[in-house]
Amino acid sequence: MNENNENIRKENVKSDKNDEDEIDDDESDADESGDDENEASEDTGSNSDEKEQMDVVEEELGSVFDVKSAEGDKLRELLTGKTPSQQSTALSKLIKSYDPSLSPNNKEILSRLFAHLLQYVHDIFTDLNDEGDIIKAFLIFDKVAPYFYDLIHINKVSTKKFIVELLKEKHDQFKRNPKKVPDLNTLIFFKLVSLLYPTSDFRHPVTTPSLIFMTEILSLSRFKDAYSVSRGLFILTMILEYTVLSKRFVPSALNFLRGIFYLSANTSVLNPVQVVPPFRLHKDSKILNLEQDCSKMEVDDKMSAKDLVCEMDDAFKIKCLHNSVFMLREFFDNYIEIDALKALFEPHMQLLGRIDLEWYPKKIVSKVTKVLQHMKETLETKTYALITREKVRPKALRLYEPDIQEVFTGSKLSKLSRDASERKRLQGKYKKEMKGAIREIRRDKAYIASVKIRQKIQSDNVRKEKVKQIYKDASIQQGELNKLKRGK
Repeated sequence: MNENNENIRKENVKSDKNDEDEIDDDESDADESGDDENEASEDTGSNSDEKEQMDVVEEELGSVFDVKSAEGDKLRELLTGKTPSQQSTALSKLIKSYDPSLSPNNKEILSRLFAHLLQYVHDIFTDLNDEGDIIKAFLIFDKVAPYFYDLIHINKVSTKKFIVELLKEKHDQFKRNPKKVPDLNTLIFFKLVSLLYPTSDFRHPVTTPSLIFMTEILSLSRFKDAYSVSRGLFILTMILEYTVLSKRFVPSALNFLRGIFYLSANTSVLNPVQVVPPFRLHKDSKILNLEQDCSKMEVDDKMSAKDLVCEMDDAFKIKCLHNSVFMLREFFDNYIEIDALKALFEPHMQLLGRIDLEWYPKKIVSKVTKVLQHMKETLETKTYALITREKVRPKALRLYEPDIQEVFTGSKLSKLSRDASERKRLQGKYKKEMKGAIREIRRDKAYIASVKIRQKIQSDNVRKEKVKQIYKDASIQQGELNKLKRGK
């Protein structure tokens, strides 16, 4: 406190000496305070406007799903005219108000919301002719994409069906005119699929059709202007994102890079190069070939939203080459385990050697040179496994592994659950009782048989004795009869 008082006194002394300076400072402070008040009033006004908008949004939330046929229009009215953050807030409140735990019908309602959001994303990416519109569309997509992820986990079956049907519809439209590259209202769903589903699976009901669709675009479409080339590079980045973990080989992606280098290279009829369709040798104009020295031009390394709507110029050509070389390096590193690495990437290296790099900025030239040097050194040091016949392993005999238990109790009941062990015990008891009963029955049968045999033997002996007695009596009578005959 004492130090503060001394400082105040010193300031008062200085203020007596510099009254004019203080007056000027007071005036400037007053101006600044006035500006602050104006800014504060503007902030309060904007906050009040935001509150009013959020109140209107809360009133509109309850009527979105009142009429089933008008759900899409009401959702579009709810989101149109709002900033990306406000749209995110509105969607969050809408999903929470129809939580499946509140009512069993809410699960179906959220499934329909997923379909309407797909249509909304399609609409905001349709007919984009300005850089600002493209940036705004991507900002909205960035805020809306997390809610797609939440919705697919609420109802996995129906949401998967919706997005697969959407891809089929887009593919049918592409098949009608395969030479034209689809617009952003189709390509954005490839990005959405990569955000929602795993892309490294060997086979997936959503990502696999999406990847095949992209490869067909690169294989069938014609790339003859800035519109098609920029969207082709967008598709190429998506394929690289899809295959970064699985390292899956995509021939159409490498062929597209080869075509980009061909359109940038300086080739002639006397010194031709091999080109694979959809690119045509000496029929496609070299739209990416620089016609003047641009070594002193300042160009951004990365492509931007402006490149999706701009015309063909030198800056666009330079950025196309730079990004293509960068993606070539990524594909080269992903496929480094393939034995045919040299055969796959040697045409790209030859075409890069035909490009007039002295007309490009120095930083672009240095990056292209580094990539070429890296590829050459890797191919020189790569070792290849010799082709050999597969070894035939002898068929192992079937052996019985011993049942080793930590604590041997003589039974296996300890490994089973309570119900299973009780059932096993009763089954064993039943078998034991059954064996005992069968044994007793056999004994009874044997005893009865022995009794019957003894009775039969005894009856036979009695019969034999009676027969002997009869024969004896008969012989006596015969003797007496013979004696009477001799007496006469």
